[in-house]
Amino acid sequence: MDKIEIDRTEQEREELVKQFIKDYWLVAVLAVGGAIGLVYGLEYYKKRQFLTYNDAAMNLSAVEAALTDNATETALNSVTAMQQQNDQAKTGFATVATLSLAKHYFDSKDYKAALAQYDWLIANAPDAAYQQMASIRKARVLAEMGEVTQAVEALSRVESTNFMDEANLLKGDIYLADAQFEQAISAYESISDLINPQLVQQRLDIVNIKKAQADTQ
Repeated sequence: MDKIEIDRTEQEREELVKQFIKDYWLVAVLAVGGAIGLVYGLEYYKKRQFLTYNDAAMNLSAVEAALTDNATETALNSVTAMQQQNDQAKTGFATVATLSLAKHYFDSKDYKAALAQYDWLIANAPDAAYQQMASIRKARVLAEMGEVTQAVEALSRVESTNFMDEANLLKGDIYLADAQFEQAISAYESISDLINPQLVQQRLDIVNIKKAQADTQ
């Protein structure tokens, strides 16, 4: 398939959430724990939750540091530990750590390793939004591997209206790169006005140009 730049607006959401978690995790833990403690007097629960979030936050920091140093194996060990501990696996910290590792693998073109992380997110991320995001990322990885049918199937699992336009944009790009022009047009025309209409029109213009070129050959 030809390379084509794909808009990655879901990454902006990810970065905002990652920064929020890093900045406010302690406040969130204390607020939740305090509320539960006031209502139920569950001091043990408060302490356990605090320790879980504290450990998860420290593990996330370790993952980010390891990835910065390109210590992939160290990062993988930390992420795997978070995923295997039920309490930590249910936190946003484990989700963000897994996303960071998956992106590292993708950027390193280790696509099979990236797929494994996205599959974990689809099955285990506590927030449905992250599951949808992981499906889109998985589709992008599969497209890079040349697995067009599987990539489109991954996008078919995106059901949230918040991610549908991004899924259709990527689907159109995948079909366009694979010279499936009619399918690309259908995907682009399914995009709502929430996506820049000029961006969509540019894609449609590219489809028409490539389709005309193919017809003359």
